[in-house]
Amino acid sequence: MVLAVISILLLSVILTKGCFLVSKKYGLFIDEPNERSLHSGSIPRCGGIPIAIISLFAVVFFVGFRDIRITGYLMGAVLVTVLGIIDDLSQLSSKTKLIATILITLVPLLFGIRFSNPDILFGMPAAQYILSFIWIFGMMNAFNFMDGIDGLIGGSSIVYSFFLGCLAYLYGNNAILLLSSVLMITCAGFTIFNFHPASIFLGDVGSMFLGFSFSVFSMLLVEQSYAADLFWAPCLIFAPIIYDSMFTFFKRVIRKEKFTAPHRQHLYQQLIILGFSHRIVSSFYYMLAVLSGISALLFIHFTDERRWLVALLVALVLAGFTMRVYGLREEKA
Repeated sequence: MVLAVISILLLSVILTKGCFLVSKKYGLFIDEPNERSLHSGSIPRCGGIPIAIISLFAVVFFVGFRDIRITGYLMGAVLVTVLGIIDDLSQLSSKTKLIATILITLVPLLFGIRFSNPDILFGMPAAQYILSFIWIFGMMNAFNFMDGIDGLIGGSSIVYSFFLGCLAYLYGNNAILLLSSVLMITCAGFTIFNFHPASIFLGDVGSMFLGFSFSVFSMLLVEQSYAADLFWAPCLIFAPIIYDSMFTFFKRVIRKEKFTAPHRQHLYQQLIILGFSHRIVSSFYYMLAVLSGISALLFIHFTDERRWLVALLVALVLAGFTMRVYGLREEKA
């Protein structure tokens, strides 16, 4: 076990360093600063490629094709990887990327990956398909939107993978436990180079791949465990990412702003603008990820009222965080 962990970590480090050197040598995948950027200088954005490659090989060699739903995940994950690579190389238009993302989201659904427990949305298939689509599509975009400063998504994904693995262990799902562990280790290898000051970024290939993988893994865990209550646990695990993305999205909708236009309105971006360092902001999101992960474990352990008190605590922490950010903005203004 220890040898496997070390081997995967070393492979992640070597491939990430290799991607960096190739990018620099041939001028590929270079991220130039723009109006949305919170960095200066030209930095490669291909750090997600090793994460995708290692994870996909882990699925093929350790899980295989015994379950049609795993095949669905593989097909969708490969398409996400290809889309991300093309976008990182040529910067696709927002419309083209949106259409491609919608089509990729449909792939897992076509292979039977959806929330189908009769206790979810009263067992109505149409509503469950819509919820499943929103979950996958939303997670892909949430991780993509939140990948804006050094170390935030890479480091947070280590924590998210750990707690998703904990749920898989508790419910006896060895496949999701294995795949979550591989994601955790590969993200650790990448984050060595991504923690501030970053020498390489995830790119769309990495952030969208992570969002897609986490969404599908959590769906498979919910369905294969036959526990309807487990539906809420992944929502709690990924609460910081989901909340920041949803809050910013709806705020921009209310203001009638074009949601595809570049901006710096995410809470983590506001903290950087207020003068906090990348390390401090990323570390704060790590703490939020730990809090939400522990809350998810407590949620499935508790029953009745105490369970929803845990969810309320997470909601209050996130709301308090938002109020503090906007309070600091007013003080600075």
